[in-house]
Amino acid sequence: MAQAAPKSDAKESAAKQAAAAANDWLRDFVRPLRPIFREVLVMSLFVNLLALAVPVFSN
Repeated sequence: MAQAAPKSDAKESAAKQAAAAANDWLRDFVRPLRPIFREVLVMSLFVNLLALAVPVFSN
């Protein structure tokens, strides 16, 4: 005897879609700021490498 698939799959799918839609506002907010985040990351890396290099060349 074959059984029908439970309806909970549809509810879980709807819940996942709702969760994804809830995160869209954050993604939409951060997307235009990516170049700024990239620049901050690069400058942070540069400053930290400089801080590591200074003791090697001083004294």
